[in-house]
Amino acid sequence: MMFLFLLACQDDSVYNSQFDGPSDVAVLNPGEHLDDPIGFVLNVRSSKIIPVNLKTETPFSDQVSAPFLRPRGIATGDLRQLIDLETFVTDELGVVLFSLDQYTQNLIEIPYYRTLNPYPVLSAPTYSTLKTEGGESTEWSLLELELDLSEVTTETWHLFYDKVEEGWWVEGSRSGRQPNLLYENELWSATRGGLSFKLTPPSSYFEEDKKDLYFDTSSGILEYPLNGMPVGMLSFPDEQKLLIAVTDSESERSKLLLFDQVTHQFEAQWPPENTEGIEIEEMSWADDRLFLSSSNTPYLHQLMPQTVDESSSSAQFLEALINNQLQLSTFIAPAAGSHMAYVDGSIHDALISSGNNTENDEDQNSQLLNTKNYRHLFLAEAKGNQVYIWDITEERWLHINPSSAESKGINLSSLISGLTPIPSIFLQNRSSWQGRKKDHAVVATTFAGDILLIEGSTGCLATTQTGPTLADLSSYSESSVVFTDVGPASNPELLTNGLGEQVTLNPCGGIVRNEQWTLTYDGFNGDWIVEGELSGEQEHRAVSNQRYQTDLAQLSFTLIHGTQPPTDGDSFTFFTNANTLSMNTLLNSTGRQEPLQFPRTPHFFTYQLGAEDGGWEPITQEPAVVVPITNSDILIRLDLESWMVSAVWN
Repeated sequence: MMFLFLLACQDDSVYNSQFDGPSDVAVLNPGEHLDDPIGFVLNVRSSKIIPVNLKTETPFSDQVSAPFLRPRGIATGDLRQLIDLETFVTDELGVVLFSLDQYTQNLIEIPYYRTLNPYPVLSAPTYSTLKTEGGESTEWSLLELELDLSEVTTETWHLFYDKVEEGWWVEGSRSGRQPNLLYENELWSATRGGLSFKLTPPSSYFEEDKKDLYFDTSSGILEYPLNGMPVGMLSFPDEQKLLIAVTDSESERSKLLLFDQVTHQFEAQWPPENTEGIEIEEMSWADDRLFLSSSNTPYLHQLMPQTVDESSSSAQFLEALINNQLQLSTFIAPAAGSHMAYVDGSIHDALISSGNNTENDEDQNSQLLNTKNYRHLFLAEAKGNQVYIWDITEERWLHINPSSAESKGINLSSLISGLTPIPSIFLQNRSSWQGRKKDHAVVATTFAGDILLIEGSTGCLATTQTGPTLADLSSYSESSVVFTDVGPASNPELLTNGLGEQVTLNPCGGIVRNEQWTLTYDGFNGDWIVEGELSGEQEHRAVSNQRYQTDLAQLSFTLIHGTQPPTDGDSFTFFTNANTLSMNTLLNSTGRQEPLQFPRTPHFFTYQLGAEDGGWEPITQEPAVVVPITNSDILIRLDLESWMVSAVWN
């Protein structure tokens, strides 16, 4: 009987993914309103926003009577092209979202929850009566009109008659024209099901009476014109303000607009009217100043108050913006930039709350490798693979690999799709005496599908505990270096240093790559040709009995003659492992590795682990990032210190 009951409940409908091109996440941290961090996920294809619980690996249901169901979310309209998403908690513990719409060139305010106390309460959608084009009433009417809270949005609906098709087209100002025709006295539904109704004509009418009709639906969304193309937005939560970068399509010059989230008014503009501005595509806030960059110009711009002191803050910056007391400085950059991330290395507070694990913490701290104080701005190359570091205090570009004259940055091997700063965390790599390094960091994502971790102090890629190593070739050799003797017997050697290493690798992650190296003896010139599978043939050759370093300082070694000198064609071969912390695949439910297709900008947050009732497990705050993977239609949670994906939403 139970089997028949379950069989009767079978649902043959196609499963729809929870996401439709996730492109951005706004994180709402725990507080008076929430116990767990919540992520609001913006979907680039549908422009719909879905909430998820970032701790429990579940959707954040807004259906109190059925919390096991997926959230309804909120629709903004298929035509919108939304970028950037910010959250705002009202005095009534409601949640309001702000986003930039490049389709309408508006800032949009999206009231999601009216309140979260004691449970989520959503606003009810409304609609207007049917009108003609001039706003006059009509005898045509809408019957059985229903609005789906999860799909309806604020827009004007236009109904116009098609004499050829003998039906009505329905077009939403934010949802676009619907593909299915409306016929009189027949129930019609929008594509996404958010709206359904019957159009009922008057008791008597002529064909020419079928004039254009209009009505409005509202989900509470408000629009604020920006008079230009929005390109980016920063939130100042303490001051409850938004800073929006807008570009004029004709002059290609940009302006900054300051918006007050409480009064719903624009308070200031930089530069003032009738003043020539600069081109802005990216913004990064750095405690007391604002950095600006553009993918079209190799400059880094710095905007700060004319009067600064040690107590300078965001409040002083915004006051200077309102009073038109900002000064602009421009620095030449190594290349045109895109994404930026600021890390303040003068703050070394640990994120991890020790709970009752004091003994273990003291053991870790006794071997801790602290970094010096620094303030670094990371700048991603707009049309290349490099990430550069601007030292804010010294006002200079750092040279991550001084042995390279070609570039001052670290190579990520792909165009960069996002950078996000990370507060101080424990890194995995250790010193020879097992000292553990704690540092700020930057998480980078690339168009190739990689997620990488960059050390805040050095700009090197973070590595595993061992750092760069030679590959283990013990399956067919007692050494990681294989010598191939060609011709007469020879026995040259690679000199072993005090640590037992024949080849010394650059400890800076990202300089050493995963590749095969070959050292081939040239009998005619009496030296060794050094070639990397990816790095290519080195400009300088190795000479016996002299220390050799590759062109970009990836590695060094010393070749020495044995009792029998080398002959032409003799070679040494070894493999180098970069051992950088990277993530580019995910084990799916079928047991196969699935590539991450287009990871976007990560967002940092922490979530609590451990028992709150005094159990044996200590309470800790786990540092993590949530990363939207746009073309995979998934969202992942990456724990930073273990470098493991601990949650996947699809």
